[in-house]
Amino acid sequence: MNYDFSTCNCNISWYHINSATTFPQNDTIFNPPWYGSYICYVLYDFCSSSSIDTLNFYPTPLVNINNNNQLTVYPNPSTSGLFGIIYNSEIVKYDIYSLDGRLIHNGFKKKEIDLNNFSKGVYFLKIETTDGAFVRKITFQ
Repeated sequence: MNYDFSTCNCNISWYHINSATTFPQNDTIFNPPWYGSYICYVLYDFCSSSSIDTLNFYPTPLVNINNNNQLTVYPNPSTSGLFGIIYNSEIVKYDIYSLDGRLIHNGFKKKEIDLNNFSKGVYFLKIETTDGAFVRKITFQ
């Protein structure tokens, strides 16, 4: 995620709220080094602006992903919030992530997942099996 201030003739600082760290920028492109929330401060003619916005950076982790289609999640979309998983090998663990990459739920060795206690929406389901990891986008309507 890049934030481009190339048209700005100013000094820019980013403040990482979670760690209270400031990142002065010599460049007009900012690549957040850590997950979390950032505030951008802009300095025009030595007068500090108020923050432009709070930007949240939580990328969805997709590591060691098995891209074959051996794993099925059904029904998808689901109106009941219940999702079944069909796979030949053992399911070791599952994680459910919001679209902004925050882990919101996890569990172990289940072939059925219940999202009834969560808001309706789109989520990423990461399933770790004895054969590798799979990620599926699931929708609770």
